[in-house]
Amino acid sequence: MTHLQNKNCEYLIGGDFHCNLLKYHEQSNVTNFVDSLASCGCISLINNPARFSKNCTPCLLDHIYTNICDEKRINNAGITIYDISDHLSVFISLKVHHPIQQKIKPKFRCMKYLTQILF
Repeated sequence: MTHLQNKNCEYLIGGDFHCNLLKYHEQSNVTNFVDSLASCGCISLINNPARFSKNCTPCLLDHIYTNICDEKRINNAGITIYDISDHLSVFISLKVHHPIQQKIKPKFRCMKYLTQILF
């Protein structure tokens, strides 16, 4: 993260970090992780639990981090409402302004036939 910050690069980093951010005040390793990222100018875009079920306590393991602070470029970030399991997906909607990036077509999962497959 420090390397990216020193190069003045914009970045988005996302995935299952297997670090429950809901334990920020309870576990020092989680506190250190979040504080280290924040010290590099990195902010978390997902703040609500994405995993829950009757058998376990809610947790926040899927994260999206960025150093992009321009609210005009980040349209939305959050958790999907599709409940195909006890673990929901996270997403970000970002406006792309660089001409090279606009040529890259994003990949997405079509959910059109999801109900037909599951039921």
